[in-house]
Amino acid sequence: MSEYKNSPYHIRLPILLAAALIIGVLIGSNFAEPKTDKKYEASIQKFTQLMDYIENDYVDSVNTSSLLEESIESMLDKLDPHTVYIPPRDAELMESQLRATYDGIGVEFNLLRDTLYVVNPLSGGPSETAGILAGDKIVSVDGENIAGIGIGNREVYDMLRGPRGSKVTVGVVRKNEPEVLEYELKRGAIPQTSLDASYMIDDHIGYIKIDRFAETTYR
Repeated sequence: MSEYKNSPYHIRLPILLAAALIIGVLIGSNFAEPKTDKKYEASIQKFTQLMDYIENDYVDSVNTSSLLEESIESMLDKLDPHTVYIPPRDAELMESQLRATYDGIGVEFNLLRDTLYVVNPLSGGPSETAGILAGDKIVSVDGENIAGIGIGNREVYDMLRGPRGSKVTVGVVRKNEPEVLEYELKRGAIPQTSLDASYMIDDHIGYIKIDRFAETTYR
């Protein structure tokens, strides 16, 4: 039998260990979680309560995640036009637009009235090599109609981009051509240049024309 069974030390030790453990947990939690500025606490609580009411008490089922993203977008709309929210599903697409190269068919396009117009086939790319012209309308991809169905930029990127060397067939409507033209394109590495021009005006003044910002713009 232990001689310390009923000693004051034996009784106090578990209490001290428990207190030390609680203090450690509290300190750790304070370091692990960033503190919310007190001036926002009331607004955050109000927003959280509103989302709870909608999710639990609204008559119909609601996608609260979608509501949250729309709320963020609406809030940022009040700021300058260059401040935008990029949801996680579009982050990879946004990053790809900043890379020096991507794998695709090499066209700049614009969606106008539910139709994909070729703005510019990139020099040396698969589309230019195959004979696609500025002003052409791409109406199908691999036999699937994409005209007049409300397709968005993301869907177009997903259809036209793909692994280097893979093939895709596009249907093209061209002015003064009675039939839809079909082109089989092999996707390739497409460089994304961001600097259109650069030269020295004199010994002290230089001129650069930046078309867009990308990973290699600073070079």
